[in-house]
Amino acid sequence: MSLRVDDVSKIDASKETWAIVVKVVRLWLTPSYSGSKLPSPLEMVLMDSKGCKIHASIRRTLVYRFKNQVLEGRVYQISFFGVCENDGDFRTTSHPYKVNFQIHTSVRLMANTPITGKPFTFMPLSDVVFKDPDTSFLIDVIGILTGSSGEQEFEKHEFVSRQFFFGKYVDEIVGQLASGDMTNAVVVVQFAKIKPFKGRPSIQNMYGATQILFNPAIDEAGPIREMFFEANGPAAKVICQLQDSAKLSPAEDFLKQNEGKTIEQIKDLAEKSVCVVFATVKFIPDDNSWYYPACKCNKKGYGC
Repeated sequence: MSLRVDDVSKIDASKETWAIVVKVVRLWLTPSYSGSKLPSPLEMVLMDSKGCKIHASIRRTLVYRFKNQVLEGRVYQISFFGVCENDGDFRTTSHPYKVNFQIHTSVRLMANTPITGKPFTFMPLSDVVFKDPDTSFLIDVIGILTGSSGEQEFEKHEFVSRQFFFGKYVDEIVGQLASGDMTNAVVVVQFAKIKPFKGRPSIQNMYGATQILFNPAIDEAGPIREMFFEANGPAAKVICQLQDSAKLSPAEDFLKQNEGKTIEQIKDLAEKSVCVVFATVKFIPDDNSWYYPACKCNKKGYGC
């Protein structure tokens, strides 16, 4: 009996007779910290021919049944699965539901059914920093690697973690840097989480879900590299060594992290921002006001 193939966008919890043809765009085992002897749960992100993505999970007790049936990058027809709401923190997709494999779930390889859509949904780095994005979802970002710092350790709740990428991801990045082929490298970070660090948004890896790709063969890589050359010129080719921000004083960290502006540029600012001005104090008014005489825009500076 042939099943009617459904669009991933139509999946909800109304039935268990769905059948979808999807590509496994990401697959990973969830790390276990409990010491359990059972296999770790298997997590996946699936994408159909229209580019719609949905999260799928295989619980511990069923990993033995499906672990050799699903491989990353392959296309399958999957049917007779459970559906539940997609909630919680650090979701991989915006789909309101997710797929749960069950004992009777059917998985059939579709070797002659290619799905060629792009697995990435890139968020501009400027949106990460300035637009207060929803941190309950994992994101994809792309950029040029321009600097690296020494490995740092931070203690939290008696555990030591290596920020901003930790565990195997640190070793992966260090290995790529040691290869000597990282000049103007385009870097894609897939399924990363946004978390605050020292009061600013930062991008960190999420357990086994995150994937880091160096110089990927994707359409977006060329324009990103061209934009970097246009903005910085051909001289900006060497990855600089970033100063260990953990060793900076608050004042040094502020000066390092915020953009420099002239007074004239500050007068023309249309949006609220944080910036640094290097200037010479010519005089200080006798009264308590910090307005300077030439100001006609009602902007105000505060001394500290």
